[in-house]
Amino acid sequence: MTIVKNDLLNIDIKDIRAHFPSLKEITYFNSGWTGPMPSSAILAIQDSINYQAKVGPSSKDGVKAQIQEVVKAKSKIAEYFFTQTENICLTTNTTLGINLALNGYDWSDKDEILTTKEEHASVLIPLYNLKERFGIKIKLIDVDCSDPIKSFAKNISKQTKAAVFCHLFWTNGNLLPLNEIVRILRQHEIISIIDGAQSAGAASFLIDDAVPDFYAVPGQKWLLGPVGTGFLYIRKELHGKRPPWPIIVGYESAGDASDDSCYDLNCNWSAKKHAGLFEFGGLNNSLFTGLRESLDFASSVNKKINIYERIKLLSQYFINGLKEMKSVEVITSNQYAGLVAWKHKSTSSSKVVHDLWHDHKILIREIENFNYCRASLHFFNTKDEIDKLLSVLKDIR
Repeated sequence: MTIVKNDLLNIDIKDIRAHFPSLKEITYFNSGWTGPMPSSAILAIQDSINYQAKVGPSSKDGVKAQIQEVVKAKSKIAEYFFTQTENICLTTNTTLGINLALNGYDWSDKDEILTTKEEHASVLIPLYNLKERFGIKIKLIDVDCSDPIKSFAKNISKQTKAAVFCHLFWTNGNLLPLNEIVRILRQHEIISIIDGAQSAGAASFLIDDAVPDFYAVPGQKWLLGPVGTGFLYIRKELHGKRPPWPIIVGYESAGDASDDSCYDLNCNWSAKKHAGLFEFGGLNNSLFTGLRESLDFASSVNKKINIYERIKLLSQYFINGLKEMKSVEVITSNQYAGLVAWKHKSTSSSKVVHDLWHDHKILIREIENFNYCRASLHFFNTKDEIDKLLSVLKDIR
């Protein structure tokens, strides 16, 4: 049966919501911070930990299970984002991915890195660190939402060596045309390092279509996985090249748990020829089993409903409701996915967030530096929940 857009907005998803224990007690609009895990992911983590406890984590069966769980997780990530497993480096969060990419290059005080004024601290602070270490120039630009491509193109100079920016801005929810921006950067031989924290799982895109040099993603936000999981996509053409240099290396950068021939005592070692070079061991296999299960769950939901289309429809419905309020200024542009930002003209964002939670158990967040309120609308949210939020917001003065 074909589901038309209107049906997709109003469709009964009680069976889907039943998989999220936290939705029974609260109205959850904060997946852009940390998303709720489905029950199947929680059980998968518990089963993995229990198995390790039973057979012994360093036993032959225990080690084999750990290796298989990580391999399966990486394979699922690649499948979910329509890329190849060799392009995926597992990480613990977006910040680690950004740092692995940034610190893989030899910088000088003649280099310039392009970024925007809307970036998260996980982008800006690593850039500030490079400035202190190497004296690089950081060019902070304003992005015109009506023509973001021009905003980047006009700020490129002969000194621009890299561009680091969000695919979807965490502050205002604006979604950038990634493919076109990356294409311009590549024409100028500029390294592209993308923060995918708010886009991966919220917006429909194919990494291999955009082909950025690096794309960093967390597992715990829109992918609904556990905290402590994530990945870094590394463009295939960069595999085996120097730079980028891996800034942290370990046993996993070269071999595996059954191969002691990957190095010798004459300073020789066999570096992996794929994104796994940037992995260094110590990943929690049980958590990545949870992430794999979360992606499996999202895939199963997507077979019933187009989750990305639903996210956009829910966001559109909420934005339209906000625009009817004279006391509210909508910040998010007409290019968006699941994040919606707005500002109350006479009330602080911190008070709005506090009152919504304290009085109504509605969970959103504030963007304090901008005095914005921000709601994350995921596929498990409903039109009724949005109506509830809008009704409460109308009474805020």
